[in-house]
Amino acid sequence: MSLPAAFHNGASSRGIGLRNGGGTGARWESGDRWSGRERVILASLLSIAVLVRIAFVAGMRHGPFFDYPIIDAAEYYGWATTMAKGEWLWTRAHIHGPLYPMLLAFFIRAGAHLPGLHLVNHVLGIASTALLYAAARRIGGRATALIASILALLYGHFLYFEGLLLATSLVAFLNIALLAAALELKARRAAPPWWIVVGVILGLSATGRPTALIFLPALLWWTWRSCGARRHGGAARAAAVFAGVILIVAPVTLRNAAIGDPVLVQANGGMNFYIANRSGADGLASVRPGVEWKAIERLATEAGAVREVDRDRFYYKEGLKEMTAEPVAAAGRILRRLYLFFGGPEVDTSHDRRWFRDHSEVLRLLFLPAGAIVPFTLIGLFSSLRHRAVPPLHVLLLLSYVPVILAFPYSSRYRMAVFFFFILAAAPALLSLAGAARAARRAGGSIRAIFLRRLGLTAGLFAALNILPLGMPVEGIVRIPLHLGKRLYDLHDYRGALAFYDEALARWGDDGDIWNNRGLALEAIGDRRGARSAYEKAIDVTPNHAKAMANLAGILYAEGKLDSARALLEEATGLEPGNADFCNNLGALLLRGGEVKRAIALFERGVDLSPRHGGLLYNLGKAYRMAGRDDDAEKAFRRLVGVRETKEARLQLGALAEARGDPRGAAREYGRALELDGEWPDALRALGVLLIRAGDRDRGAGMLQRYLAIRPDDRQVAEWLERAR
Repeated sequence: MSLPAAFHNGASSRGIGLRNGGGTGARWESGDRWSGRERVILASLLSIAVLVRIAFVAGMRHGPFFDYPIIDAAEYYGWATTMAKGEWLWTRAHIHGPLYPMLLAFFIRAGAHLPGLHLVNHVLGIASTALLYAAARRIGGRATALIASILALLYGHFLYFEGLLLATSLVAFLNIALLAAALELKARRAAPPWWIVVGVILGLSATGRPTALIFLPALLWWTWRSCGARRHGGAARAAAVFAGVILIVAPVTLRNAAIGDPVLVQANGGMNFYIANRSGADGLASVRPGVEWKAIERLATEAGAVREVDRDRFYYKEGLKEMTAEPVAAAGRILRRLYLFFGGPEVDTSHDRRWFRDHSEVLRLLFLPAGAIVPFTLIGLFSSLRHRAVPPLHVLLLLSYVPVILAFPYSSRYRMAVFFFFILAAAPALLSLAGAARAARRAGGSIRAIFLRRLGLTAGLFAALNILPLGMPVEGIVRIPLHLGKRLYDLHDYRGALAFYDEALARWGDDGDIWNNRGLALEAIGDRRGARSAYEKAIDVTPNHAKAMANLAGILYAEGKLDSARALLEEATGLEPGNADFCNNLGALLLRGGEVKRAIALFERGVDLSPRHGGLLYNLGKAYRMAGRDDDAEKAFRRLVGVRETKEARLQLGALAEARGDPRGAAREYGRALELDGEWPDALRALGVLLIRAGDRDRGAGMLQRYLAIRPDDRQVAEWLERAR
């Protein structure tokens, strides 16, 4: 069935009162002139985008998650906070790309608080609308640009993700910027050096989410072919694009290699591949954070894979092995992901979209679902591939992204990276259908039959992409009551947290994570017996729940049951060797039992995992002192002071200075401890004794008198004071 010419040249735009400026691109210069009317249209679209976001923020700013990021958003924010403190160079391979936390860190250093960081995403969303208009104008003319912008404004999922501290909005912005820049440079016949800009944008997108690198082959081919191949410098332009990508991605790769984990951009690619393709999986990103996630993490740990690059290899190998063992099931999972990519259902793993929709009037009003767009996307893709020798760049980029969807877990969050390309393919098809409807009204007969067949095709696609049952998960991955309870727990509203945990138990039944969190809240209100029962229940429901074991060990330790506490901590640390808190707690218990050497090994491992962990650094310094390694102890305490100055660290540094015969240095450290807490008995005692030994009896006696006012039962200090007198 041939499609009307309006689809190809944008002629149907005359029917809605706009002149087409871009056509198919045969004369790119014709679209360069912006009329005053068109500027008004674009300004109006952007004004609507701004007002919609103001209304969205006004409705959500008092919500519980506006200043409380969870799961991946919490990880992004945590890394950004670390960067904002000056640690721009990471010390371990992260499971996220560094670009987005770097962007957040820039605004944090400029004084932005957590709620204000959401504005970064909203600005990116508004800028994306402008770039979408510019790209669509180059592709199909002004009418296409207008329709594409309207579709983007009505698709509420863009706004939904802007409300989350995730890299999704940044990556989507960079990808549409990549397209707009490439089309603009081609239209202006820019010299090869300018094309490095396109490569830089792609490199930035890849450092936000490395799956963007899948665009590179298609982008290089399009650049080479559409710019005249060798005769007109197409190869030179493609080389400039490639150089721009290397310029941005190489420093990230080299940094990972420098810390001993040479992953390309970020870790966890292999684990995601395994999650999507393992036996019994549903093909989605449906592994909940917590016990389920830790169980999969343990597979690589038990296989001896420590570095992230080795863990990636392990999971890729295991995933391929399980796919080979069950090829039919594996093919079914792949086809399911392909269907969802071009389908209407939204699959959430980052938050609960329904909860946001229920609490945001703006999201309820933005009624256009993905299922209303994707049928036109498929029609647009088919027409572009059928009628063009060199497919449009947005079509190439969209299709080149499909292997990512086939290989890794599916979520709407991952489709959002290219959803602007969906809209760009859909807008001309929608215009074409409107043009066919007008032609059918005027001509009738065979033209009307063509239109009806086309309308039937669109309706059939809509039904197939929205109604086909796929056994989607009934419950979302994110359990909102659990996170609401955790938020209240962090705000010290422990009874409010318990109410949410009870709601979660009523909804999901016995669950190790919920019982563990309930135990924490009960312990916080002083109900140690109830907390112990909750932790035991968590372990009973989920025998490998390491956090519940560690928390129960804490209660047993407080009860003096050291052997039982140690056994639980040993098991918890074995289950989660990458948990810095477990290393610290078990190390402290071993240190108390005199196992200094093993305690040091645990503390050192914990510091490698969490270099800014104050408790680990302090305990490591104490362990070094017990082992007679005073120089190492001083380094550990100095490092702690660099992270967070504490009076305890200053006291230890003073004792080390005193031990090596440096009374002035010791006095300086003790004095600094007193500046942090002027009535701290330990510092008063240490400085008072030091001053008396140094001959400054009056000052020393004054310090010890203050000390005895706090601790009058210390007879040794009373004797020293008497001698000084």
